[in-house]
Amino acid sequence: MTPPTIVTTEGAVGLVPDRFHTCWPDARPLLVADRNTWEAAGKAVERAFLQAGQATVEVLLFDEPQQVHADQAHVDAVKQRLGQGDLVAIAVGAGSMNDIVKLASYECGKPYCCVPTAPSVDGYTSPNAPITIQGFKQTIPCTPPLLVVADVTVLRNAPMSMISSGYGDLVAKITGGADWLIADALGVEPVDRKVWDLVQLPLRGRIGSPEALLSRDPVAIDSVFSGLVETGLAMLLFGNSRPASGSEHLLSHVWEMKGLSFDGELVSHGHKVAMGTLITTAMMTRITEIPLEAMVSSWKRNPSISFDAQQVALETCLGEKLDIDMLRIAKEKYLVGAQLQERRDRIASHWLHIQQRLRNQLVAFEELRHMLERAACPVQPGEIGLDRTMVRYGMVKARIIRPRYTVFDLAYECGLLDGLIDEVVDSGRWFASFA
Repeated sequence: MTPPTIVTTEGAVGLVPDRFHTCWPDARPLLVADRNTWEAAGKAVERAFLQAGQATVEVLLFDEPQQVHADQAHVDAVKQRLGQGDLVAIAVGAGSMNDIVKLASYECGKPYCCVPTAPSVDGYTSPNAPITIQGFKQTIPCTPPLLVVADVTVLRNAPMSMISSGYGDLVAKITGGADWLIADALGVEPVDRKVWDLVQLPLRGRIGSPEALLSRDPVAIDSVFSGLVETGLAMLLFGNSRPASGSEHLLSHVWEMKGLSFDGELVSHGHKVAMGTLITTAMMTRITEIPLEAMVSSWKRNPSISFDAQQVALETCLGEKLDIDMLRIAKEKYLVGAQLQERRDRIASHWLHIQQRLRNQLVAFEELRHMLERAACPVQPGEIGLDRTMVRYGMVKARIIRPRYTVFDLAYECGLLDGLIDEVVDSGRWFASFA
């Protein structure tokens, strides 16, 4: 895939017409926005096109009172308009709007442009679109924008909740990276050093000034946005979301599919991910504390069972039947007999190495909590409407909604998962407030 052209500067909305027609000389723009992003940047982009001599500017405005979801209905609405000849879409917005236009354009066989309105997600330049289809969150491979025009004034004036959300999404690269290190150590998915360095080398600096975000410090906000863009480019280079997403994102996806809300508002992606990052940091920290002998004893107390028995156990725990996609993923991941023993032997031989890798990668739990708190991210499950039942539900289900190997799979294969879930939820060591 061709990397996008990225323009980031003051007053960049005024540059959109020139850059758009440089990329697509014979195309007409279709601005796609919701009522909030239209006010934030859409009007200014339309005005810039008219001032540049564009006779008319096509607009698709999702004028809905509630937050616009990245779902099939919105994708279909964009596709219907894009089918009109020479139109090329301009997504004006943040995560959901970009994902909607990204998938619609891809399915229409057309390129598109993105005008971000908040430093809130890492998906602007990624080759994926997370879309809810029939209630199931699916990450669909598709082509990223060929042009991204980011006006730093617009980014700095974004709602503080969205800036905070972007910080949460960026901090998640710590545990996402830790999951990748686990998969690498076990020979499941090797680390690509070039891609790893693109995200991880600048990461600590990108997230190092959380309190400055609250005062809308331009350097801090630009740093978060740059980190998110770098992550998107890493996903593009690698070909999937592994460089950006691990167990913490799986938790977020589960809660999103359940419509997690707080005080009547849907919880943002970045804030769900921030909470997922704290939960998985707690799990990974416990992994570093468990002696090899205790881990081996745990798996000996948890012998292999048939997949049918595993399915019954999962459905009983979750209180629901597994749909066909989750059944497929669960079955693909499920190891029995010699395969399970081979994996456990490899885990045992690499246990100390995995523990050291996690210690080197993680931010200490209390330090991480303080960083997120200073960026106005949630640090207790109750702050985003999570009760103990929903935290448990997420930690059980996250393992079977994606093929990706994470700490949840490691813990399950070692016979540690149920005990770790109990510790995270009930011990009082990690969290004090639930809904």
